[in-house]
Amino acid sequence: MPIRLLALGLLVIVSACAASSVPWQNPDVPKEQWSRDWSSCRRWAESQAGFREDDSSSSQFREYDRARAKSQISGYANLCMSDRGYFPAAKK
Repeated sequence: MPIRLLALGLLVIVSACAASSVPWQNPDVPKEQWSRDWSSCRRWAESQAGFREDDSSSSQFREYDRARAKSQISGYANLCMSDRGYFPAAKK
């Protein structure tokens, strides 16, 4: 049980810090929800890309695979946020 509380506390702290860095906005959703939706979409996107940084293979194409996965994750996360009614935030 204490581990769950610690994990929940950490999640709240990270969410609070990430709130200002969410590159999406949706006027129909409270701002407090934006970072949770962004985190959820990022986790989903990472699972869809299937790339694992801790993979022990020593492929000569490792950097290519990493760049490709990063691009896929970005695309999937963007699709997820668009599907939730968000649109890209204006650059500051």
